[in-house]
Amino acid sequence: MRSQLQIKSATYKKADELARNLSPEEQATYKAWAGRQKLLIGIDGSPEGYQNVATLLGWFTGNPVTSHNLDLALGNCVNSAQFGRIHFKPQPRQQDRSVVQGKPNHAFNQEEPKPKVASQEREHIGGRKNHAWTPPEEAAKKVAAVAPDAWKEICQLHLKEWVTPGQRDKLQAEYDAGIATGKSWREIGTALGQIVKGWERGR
Repeated sequence: MRSQLQIKSATYKKADELARNLSPEEQATYKAWAGRQKLLIGIDGSPEGYQNVATLLGWFTGNPVTSHNLDLALGNCVNSAQFGRIHFKPQPRQQDRSVVQGKPNHAFNQEEPKPKVASQEREHIGGRKNHAWTPPEEAAKKVAAVAPDAWKEICQLHLKEWVTPGQRDKLQAEYDAGIATGKSWREIGTALGQIVKGWERGR
């Protein structure tokens, strides 16, 4: 306990000695600057306050005490312990995100705005009409439309590849059998193609 009192008295003595070396204008400048610091412990009679005075004023070596120089001193002393420790006011642990630094957080617990559909924004680009833009209704119709099956078209072409009525009947019979048994257009087209190729080899 006695050692702590000695440390406190030594800190006070150092701070008082450095403060007495300041001109009245510089003392007023320091008090005004310290009063504007929200987080820094100022001249409140506490050991931490005296420590801050001793640390900050100890940084000055012939430099005038101005607000600008005090800002520099604070930054240098925080980043380097060469001149002593800087004490800040304890900040309450934030438990509720609805309040940030004592002020209501208006963004808390609000849904993020949903992004707009790109198609709604692209009808006009830079104030000009986008002629390549397709209305959502038309785009939905295009998607819904079933693309024609290429194998079905191949089947129709093979049905025309006959020379004699007998070949025509054979192709038609194969086609009808495939439809009746539920074969795919690809299977029917492949079977018709094999028949046509067989005729071409026999020529």
